[in-house]
Amino acid sequence: MNSSLYRNTVGRVQIPIVLCPDPQKAQITHIDGPLTFEVKWGDRQCLVRGKDNIFDVHIATQGESPKNFRQSVYATLSTEEIPKDLHPIAEFEFESLDPDDKPVVILANLDLRC
Repeated sequence: MNSSLYRNTVGRVQIPIVLCPDPQKAQITHIDGPLTFEVKWGDRQCLVRGKDNIFDVHIATQGESPKNFRQSVYATLSTEEIPKDLHPIAEFEFESLDPDDKPVVILANLDLRC
């Protein structure tokens, strides 16, 4: 069973909650903890060489998933909570097409928000 927790500070943020009948197995949600980057689509995020790709990330505080739940749980920030002039940079490394060459490294400015 799922639910949502809403944080209404700057902007409105939905935090998914997985309900459990046993408190020892329950999700723990940290609302104001240390921030990290999380790939929005997890293992479903796939970047393909030579194609236009979308790289979605959340800036969030990681929680603890319910026992036997395979996905990570996060309390994300709203786009309004991040200074508009702050643009993180992602570094991507791809294997070279030639096995004797060094990997290809691409730096991407993460400046689009939604």
